[in-house]
Amino acid sequence: GQGMKQTSVSLLLLLLHLYATCGYMSIGPALPSCRTSKNVCLKNHVKQLIPPSRLASSKRDRRQLLRCSSESLSATTTEEQLQGGESQYWEWRNGWKIHYKKYGKGVPLLLLTGFGVGEFHYERNVDELSEHFEVWTMDVIGQGKSWPSQDPAPGGIYSKKGFEWGFGDVVNLEIKSDELTYSCQLWMDQVIDFIEQVVQRPCYIAGNSLGGYLAVMTASSRPELTKGLLLLNATPIWGVGVQKVLPWSGGYPVPQWVRPLTFTWWDGIRSSSTITSLLSFVYANKERIGSRLIDDIIEPTEHPAAASAFASILCSRG
Repeated sequence: GQGMKQTSVSLLLLLLHLYATCGYMSIGPALPSCRTSKNVCLKNHVKQLIPPSRLASSKRDRRQLLRCSSESLSATTTEEQLQGGESQYWEWRNGWKIHYKKYGKGVPLLLLTGFGVGEFHYERNVDELSEHFEVWTMDVIGQGKSWPSQDPAPGGIYSKKGFEWGFGDVVNLEIKSDELTYSCQLWMDQVIDFIEQVVQRPCYIAGNSLGGYLAVMTASSRPELTKGLLLLNATPIWGVGVQKVLPWSGGYPVPQWVRPLTFTWWDGIRSSSTITSLLSFVYANKERIGSRLIDDIIEPTEHPAAASAFASILCSRG
């Protein structure tokens, strides 16, 4: 009937969206290597952060910023090399637990990561940056170690790691999961509230990929909270494709027609072989792609709400 036809069309659109998204991620060129040592590339650029009034930088500025590759930005290091940065949790709205760390003293600098990783992706930078700044790192909700405190849609029948939460048919009103859609709008609200409630004063924001997109959104929405921006290969668009015509916009509960694709694609995308392949396209120094980095990326995918968050992120409308 009409309902089956609509479901079939929706599944086709979602398949095309998944193929385009993952295909784009898979064929991106490797980034140019930062030739300097000990991450001074990122440090030097942070010293010249862009104020919101100069978001449209020159071509020279953009070329200079792009020299900072994910080799400098994202590779991990050993615990012994880090100073400070104890894991802390901030209870945001509706009991949602937000993971963050703080390093050093000085002018505040907030580091925002790209999609699918956690604040650990800045480990090789925070030690040196904290010599000049009060450095804050944070996981946006639905990534890293930031998650709802309870099942957003209880009653699901799946027991596999990463699939336990979010696949029931009724929302959890105790944590207001009817208001939970993993989107850039929600993440921007989180960044704004984090600056106001935790950092408690205007700060510089450095963002990689999705983090760069959120940094621009924050500066545009609340310029008085943003002393300046550093954009590292920032994502130019988000949620403006097929999401606009899907019958589901990413809120809980996850519809029945989305679930089979979530199961298939999520297991494929979060496998160590897929993650290694994706990282090889964006890491200039392939030697940085080690087992610890892979394990750090995989760990959040086993959180009970991970698969339902993935479905929400793919279908949310910005």
